[in-house]
Amino acid sequence: MDSNAPILVPTDFSPPAARAADYAAAWAKHLGAPIALVHVLPGTLDSLPFLTMLSRAKTAEVEAEQVAAAEQQLAAEAERLGATGRVVRGRSDEAILAEAERLGAGLIVIGSAGRDGIERAVLGSVAERVLRNSRGAVLVVR
Repeated sequence: MDSNAPILVPTDFSPPAARAADYAAAWAKHLGAPIALVHVLPGTLDSLPFLTMLSRAKTAEVEAEQVAAAEQQLAAEAERLGATGRVVRGRSDEAILAEAERLGAGLIVIGSAGRDGIERAVLGSVAERVLRNSRGAVLVVR
C-alpha cells in the first residue's frame, strides 16, 4: 500500500464503526498514511413516502439539519483520529466505494455488526458488499 494513499473509514457512528476507526488509526500510524472518514446519508428525502406530504422547503430544511448533525458528529470523530471527513448521500456500499475511488484509498477499514441468519439475509451487509465489490484492500472489523 502506498503510504500517501489514505485509509478510508466509513462510519455510521456505531460501536463497530468506532472499533474499525481505532484499527485504522493503528494502521495509519504504522504506515504513515492519512485517514479519511466518510458518513453516508440516504439519498434525498424526497423519495421517502412519509415526507412526500411535506413542502419542498420543509424537506430541504430537514435535509440540511440531517447533514449538519452528521457533519458535527463526523468532525468530532475526525478530530479524535486526526483525520479528514466527508458526508455524502447515496446507497451506503456504492457511496463508500465511490469515495474510495475518488480518494485513491489504499485500504478501506469497515466495521461490521456481525449479524447472522435471517437478520443478515433481510438487511444485507454493507461491509460484505464493500468487500465483494472493492477494487482495493478491505479490512472488516467485527
